[in-house]
Amino acid sequence: MKWTYRECVVTITAALGSPASFRPIVEIDSNSRDPPTALTTGHTFSTAEQALAFGQDMAREWIDGHFK
Repeated sequence: MKWTYRECVVTITAALGSPASFRPIVEIDSNSRDPPTALTTGHTFSTAEQALAFGQDMAREWIDGHFK
């Protein structure tokens, strides 16, 4: 999943873990000279959709905290 939030390009992947669980991996590119920021979590979810939704929340929270 790829989307834009507050001028940042966000890419979220639901990585399949074991056993049959999904973990969100979030990459945030602020279009600055800084390298993209990667966010991960220890939370796992039973569906990819749940992992992606959690990843969106993580991205929003991080962006809101770093770009005011």
